[in-house]
Amino acid sequence: MYCCERPDQQHPQNKPTTNRINCRCTPIEEAADNTELVPCNRPINLVVALDTSPAVLDADFTVAKEFIQQLITAIDRRSEFGLVLYSSYASARIRMGQGLSWDQIYASLQLTRIRGTLRDTASAIRAEAAVFAEAPNAFTKMLIIITTGISADPSETAEDAKKARDAGIRVISLGIGDNNEVELLEMSGGNPENVFSVGEFTTPGLAELNRMLSLKFCEE
Repeated sequence: MYCCERPDQQHPQNKPTTNRINCRCTPIEEAADNTELVPCNRPINLVVALDTSPAVLDADFTVAKEFIQQLITAIDRRSEFGLVLYSSYASARIRMGQGLSWDQIYASLQLTRIRGTLRDTASAIRAEAAVFAEAPNAFTKMLIIITTGISADPSETAEDAKKARDAGIRVISLGIGDNNEVELLEMSGGNPENVFSVGEFTTPGLAELNRMLSLKFCEE
């Protein structure tokens, strides 16, 4: 579905790649500069797990929250949304089944970050399972993991991600920065088409990625 190649380099045909925005990766059928979100009229249960480890500067955290707020404007209003922040530990900051209005959800996105010294991605994946358990419906479950680097325990992260996928949760990994290992992101996503990467917290790159992710909301 996606093409991704640097102007001066092509990936081998037999090697899976991430959908890397900073090498001009776009849906084949769309123009590269088209960043308009694609609304979906099929409700889903969506949880976003956001990395707040020391690698994420305060300015980056603000950009990430704006990115998430824009992204969820594309999901059907019947959908349920949850937010997990993680560093040395994970904390569910927005839970499902609370009867929150979308304005209340947008306001909740402005909550302060959690701080720590590690990047415990596995704890975030376990925390989202509890958030999904609170959903008052049986909509499709989708988890978007936003990470800026390698988990404190990659093998544990891969194991917990597999448990999530086995439970029927579609796991999408978004790596930010050049310190992400493709192998870890692919393990987290379980499928190269569910793995995305951008070089940094920049508005143009994230805007293009927002469109790609909004297309995922209506996929079976």
